[in-house]
Amino acid sequence: MFLSFTFSSYVSTIGYEVLHNCPITELVCNVDNSCSIGSLGKLYYLSSISGSRANNNSLIIGNKILAFAHKSNTKIFTVPEYVTHIADYAFANCNLESMVLHGNLYVGSNAFDGASIGNLNIPCSVRLGYNTFNSCKADKVFIDMYRIEAAPED
Repeated sequence: MFLSFTFSSYVSTIGYEVLHNCPITELVCNVDNSCSIGSLGKLYYLSSISGSRANNNSLIIGNKILAFAHKSNTKIFTVPEYVTHIADYAFANCNLESMVLHGNLYVGSNAFDGASIGNLNIPCSVRLGYNTFNSCKADKVFIDMYRIEAAPED
């Protein structure tokens, strides 16, 4: 099964969970960086992200990561410093050897739902949404629990 979905440059708004549970394998995104965005939802079959907003098998619009192609061969992912928000379900079901987060970051609800991550380091200033790591499996996780706090949902 192969299903491609394209957000053209004419798209100005992407709502909340607009593609949740759709059997999309390829996502093409050419929207402007000023596009108003919510989240894409859980994309179980996503193996390829391309277009003007693609970055290391992830979809980044403005300062927000919307999706990660978890069926791709990418095994190490570093969140770019300019990203301040990881959307709900963005890394759901991903399989990574290593994930690097930086400090000025809000991680949305269920962002890592069902994910498998070898090494994960979460700086103390990261803010977490509801069920951020629901059913997530990680080999090594370092979290500074003293200063981390749950953030209200967007």
